[in-house]
Amino acid sequence: GEAAAGGLYAGGPPASASAQAAMAREAVARARRAGVSRLRVDLLLPPVFRTELDDWPGGIRQQFDVLARCPLPSGRSLLQEVLRGASPDEEEAPQWAERVVDAGDAVVAVSSGACTALTFPTADAVGAIRRAAALEGGCVCLVNPQWSGRRSQVISDFGIGPGARSALDLVESFEVAFSFRQLRLDQREVAVLRAYPHGWAAFLLQGEEEGGPGRLLGTWSRAPQAEELRAALRGAVGTRSLLERIKSEAAWNSRNLQ
Repeated sequence: GEAAAGGLYAGGPPASASAQAAMAREAVARARRAGVSRLRVDLLLPPVFRTELDDWPGGIRQQFDVLARCPLPSGRSLLQEVLRGASPDEEEAPQWAERVVDAGDAVVAVSSGACTALTFPTADAVGAIRRAAALEGGCVCLVNPQWSGRRSQVISDFGIGPGARSALDLVESFEVAFSFRQLRLDQREVAVLRAYPHGWAAFLLQGEEEGGPGRLLGTWSRAPQAEELRAALRGAVGTRSLLERIKSEAAWNSRNLQ
């Protein structure tokens, strides 16, 4: 329940790639032990390609290298840690096999143990998702999907008509086992986190005068919408004046462009 979520999230959001990997692995393991076989994981990739001039995350194939190739201090990549969670009862790391589904979009089917992960799946990869989900006895994990949701735009990435509804029903059948993202709202940095089986939580990531980084803003039973996050921000730290917003934006630009 929310009390358990509050305990899990009391330490704030993960402060490093290794901490995120551990939290994702444990959340996926809990989901697997609960019998969940269709999983979704949204990871915040480390800014390997950040420069003094911008925060460019890299192209999608470079992001695949960050996800699947770059070793953490454990010696394993983020993706390997997630897949270890998907086979929680195996003492050793399962064998790893890759099959490229779409090289241009870095959609790769990675099989490890009883689980197949699909990296950066797009709406065009629905056929591959459907085939993987139809396999008996295994699990499928969608890692960092690239489509927009049912309510995010007028026309879905999946098109319109019965085929689109069928595709959306399929991808929405996947349980979000872990999600960690950051966004900027009202000149403030906010992190949104979910780790199965708990709900969603949002944190303020900056502003010592407002309680310091990692301050819990609220918890939800489902993914909070932008307006809900804004309301939680206003309830926690109030509304800034125009001058305060300008100063905050200038400070943020200074930190990120220096």
